Amino acid sequence: MGETNDLAIKDKTTHSQRLRAAITIARRIVSFEGSRLQLEAGPTFDYWDTETLSDRGSVGGRFGSSLLMPLGGMILENNVSFGISSSPFSENDIPAGAKMKTFTTFTVGAGLRLPL
Repeated sequence: MGETNDLAIKDKTTHSQRLRAAITIARRIVSFEGSRLQLEAGPTFDYWDTETLSDRGSVGGRFGSSLLMPLGGMILENNVSFGISSSPFSENDIPAGAKMKTFTTFTVGAGLRLPL
């Protein structure tokens, strides 16, 4: 058997997009000087659009906390959350012997709310 120094790379990357819809229930745990800290939880629905698979959906849940602070007529919201959802793949999508896992997400965000 001869050795070779040739290297072959096969690009298997694909474009995928996930859109998440969630219903959130929040409970204020503390208020101070116009600001409030709240716990949040609720169900999620993820829509997956990929190049190689047909459109898929998965369900899950998320929980986290938000700190809301007044800022010049608006509200500054800082949040952190953890989510878990079912896999958008079916048994037919993965190679034999591979295990399907649940998907987990960790999210940190900030935003401005404009009261109407």
